Amino acid sequence: MKLIYFTSMRYPADNGMKIYARELAKEFTKVLKEKFIFVVANNFSDELKDINCLNLALKIKKFRSPFFFFWIPYFVFISRKEKDLVFFSNDTFLLTFLIFWKKFLRFNYRICSDWHHLHYNKKEKFIIRNSDALITTSRRLKDDLIKLGEVPGDNIFFAYGGVNLNIYNDTFFSNQASLGLPEGKNLIGYIGYFKTFGLEKGIPTMIRALALLSDEFAMAFVGGKNDEIREYTELAKAHGVEARCFFFGVKKGDEVAQYQMSMDIIAIPYPDQPGFGYPMKVYEYMASRRPIIYSKLGLVEEVIGDCAYPFIPGDSSSFAEAVLKIANNKKEADKHVLQAYEKVKGYSWESKAIKITDFLTK
Repeated sequence: MKLIYFTSMRYPADNGMKIYARELAKEFTKVLKEKFIFVVANNFSDELKDINCLNLALKIKKFRSPFFFFWIPYFVFISRKEKDLVFFSNDTFLLTFLIFWKKFLRFNYRICSDWHHLHYNKKEKFIIRNSDALITTSRRLKDDLIKLGEVPGDNIFFAYGGVNLNIYNDTFFSNQASLGLPEGKNLIGYIGYFKTFGLEKGIPTMIRALALLSDEFAMAFVGGKNDEIREYTELAKAHGVEARCFFFGVKKGDEVAQYQMSMDIIAIPYPDQPGFGYPMKVYEYMASRRPIIYSKLGLVEEVIGDCAYPFIPGDSSSFAEAVLKIANNKKEADKHVLQAYEKVKGYSWESKAIKITDFLTK
């Protein structure tokens, strides 16, 4: 099998989807070697140096996906001797183009669509029905794909992961003061983008919950833009907890892990609304060996329901109760932390790439 991974994203990585594609491509390169190509729109970074990568060097910043329409026949031509050619992507535009060329010119290749969330529209239904194989991040999302596409699901595979456990090593740990975090507080943290496509990620719920907790607790929010930091600072001020809220801009690479490991409790406070996919931070949080509070949503609960603390999405009182449950029963919290860490050892990027490869070659 030869696998060609299409993405119109630009590098260096500055969001979760780019990191996902990069890390998965890195492991595909190790597994498939010269039988794998990661096709990117343009690359201004050496972070792809360990990947079999082809750079299309598109200069434009927007509307890059349509250019792939004209490149697909080229990749089919250079791979014409391959008995099993598979195109892999999570870009719905690129997947639509692949379906068109396959139907129009009857090109001989398979299409593998990679799914992280659904908008439940006709375009997605069309892609589901015309994909030869589908990869997704959870059992729950597999069931949703089956329902939306009205397909049997035999060609759908869910693969948990991934995370790079090497950067969650104690040697990478920095003390709280060096990261600008308060010392002597029971610190609850959120690390990630503050909003996605303008959608709240649950930070207001956390801030309101802090107002219900004693002064021994503080919160740190890492990953915001300047206007978002100003907005949430005003919210913290309105609830009288500004002095116990600490806001930081976007962090990258090892810094993310350092902040995660520096918290006493870490949270996934997503609201219960459409538009969110499976958060990669679930695996990062499990690797950080810290107690986890999560909004009780099916996608997340599937993985950490037995080793973390749920709260009702959007309910600040419920969030505060979860915090106190951890603080008042450290023995149970430590047990959950260990259980999560042992579980996440099986969710590496390497493991994910191997499972997907095995599925596509069976």
